[in-house]
Amino acid sequence: MNIIPEPKSIKKVSNAIINPSGFKVLEVSGLSPEKIEILSKDFCDLQVSSDKKFTAVFYADSKDIDALNIPEEADSYAMILTQNGVRIDSNSETGLWYGLQTLLQIRTETAVEAVEIKDWASIPLRAVHWDMKGYQPKLEILKEELRILASYKVNMLLFEVEDKYDFATAPDIAVPGAFTRDDLRVVSRYAKALGITIIPKLQCLGHVDYMLKHERYKHLRENEHTYQFCPRNEDGFKLWTEMANELMGCFQEHKEYFHAGADETTNLGECPVCASHSKSSSFIHRVEKSLDFLIERGRTPIIWDDILRNQHGNVEEAELTKTWKLAEKAVLMYWAYGYGGNNNTFPFINLYKGQGMRFWGSSGFGGCDKWMQTVPPFDLRAQNIDAWTKSALENSVECVCVTGWTRVVSCDPPVEPQEGAWFNILYSAESTWSGNVSDYKQFIKKAAINFYGCSITEKLVEFLLVPENVDFSTKDIPKTIEGSKRLSLLYYLAAMERFSLDELINKMRMYYRKTGNSLPDHRLSSIRTFLDEFIENQNQLKAELGKLLPQFYLPETVDAFMSSRFDFNEKLVADMELLLETTSLY
Repeated sequence: MNIIPEPKSIKKVSNAIINPSGFKVLEVSGLSPEKIEILSKDFCDLQVSSDKKFTAVFYADSKDIDALNIPEEADSYAMILTQNGVRIDSNSETGLWYGLQTLLQIRTETAVEAVEIKDWASIPLRAVHWDMKGYQPKLEILKEELRILASYKVNMLLFEVEDKYDFATAPDIAVPGAFTRDDLRVVSRYAKALGITIIPKLQCLGHVDYMLKHERYKHLRENEHTYQFCPRNEDGFKLWTEMANELMGCFQEHKEYFHAGADETTNLGECPVCASHSKSSSFIHRVEKSLDFLIERGRTPIIWDDILRNQHGNVEEAELTKTWKLAEKAVLMYWAYGYGGNNNTFPFINLYKGQGMRFWGSSGFGGCDKWMQTVPPFDLRAQNIDAWTKSALENSVECVCVTGWTRVVSCDPPVEPQEGAWFNILYSAESTWSGNVSDYKQFIKKAAINFYGCSITEKLVEFLLVPENVDFSTKDIPKTIEGSKRLSLLYYLAAMERFSLDELINKMRMYYRKTGNSLPDHRLSSIRTFLDEFIENQNQLKAELGKLLPQFYLPETVDAFMSSRFDFNEKLVADMELLLETTSLY
């Protein structure tokens, strides 16, 4: 059976071959009405029992199926598939929900062996970061994405909206088409029904150029830098509290956590007011007030940990330990994406444990390697994910969050869209639930069938593993793609990743001052042929991505992607064509 995440135990119980899609629902008990409503789309004959047990039974005939022994671990379930039907038992609503997600994957197969499955989570909190900075999905697509995450047993979402939400408390910052309060209320309720806890994220100090670049908020800058609030400017703090309150209202079903950012505060101590204070004291001044604000509203604050370990030298080394007091009030999210984790080892775990600090781990599924990338490398990301899972299990870390950065600052091009990173995201779900290391190539092949419903070409598999090692172009895309529009988008994003200006630039460099003047016919012809092929490939990519991306993302997002990938190319192509048109023969 092709199940992601792979269950802890699958034991054969007979030689019978089962068709799991043929069973009817006898009864389901112990699920919330919201979960029942979601499942009714998958099980059309769903019947609800008032029994207080967490059980689901699907039958083939009138025979009963005995209750199962349930593992004691959190979120556990037991399932049996026999010729009589299917039964799932759990000690909790979440465990039963996860068992049903497993069954939904099994139901896509027409013939499976009679087995008993027992399963539970290796890491309690399995979070994915959904970053809106670079890509804003349509509301219905965002709901689809949440449903996908839940089906692979992700139970937490770090949600970063920035200017993709139209803040009432911060006018003028929203992009066209930004989510409204009503939109985020829909997201909040749906995530709650799916068993996903949303953690809103709002930067309290740095990474705020999306706001401070606007004239209306210029007075809040640190020494005229649009990147960072002045930590001593109380108007800036007041604005942040109003925005944070607004997000808490949008996500009122999720009262547990709030992420205040506080990473990479590069411009500390520059303005005349801050220059009279140490960098560390200004950092603590703003961040501690933000944490206290959240605590007063019943939230557990979360901050990035890099300042507390002085990752970028942004505070005085002699005063570094003063920043550690912040860990008494917040969960530290210890981010390390491989290069930031000393080759995927995480030395600050021992420091944080020794100081009694509460911390979570943070790996990365995308946006960690290059800032003009379209598909993230699987091998580098999976190694980092595996290392964090191993470290979390060895040190009893309750949460690992896999991040996917889509843009650094608002003027940068968007990098890898989430829709091109599903293999990495699914691998993080596999790793944090099962606790196992998988064969990377085999996982991609397995996940393609599980997620897209069909296999992918061997060349795409090799490309996804190590994109920089495989030349992948539009010629490598099958004429007919079996899977959904998601798979079509992946193929074209892969071709975009390896579509390079290097050869065109080299041609222009090699024949600079000759194109536009004179060349022999054989050389002029070869350059013309190369340029025609380049234009044909580029036009195909532009046309197909121009059709596919709007099916997932809003126009502002699509335009940012398309302009960053094609506008400069087209300028160079136009320059080259003009030179060739004015080149004579000799």
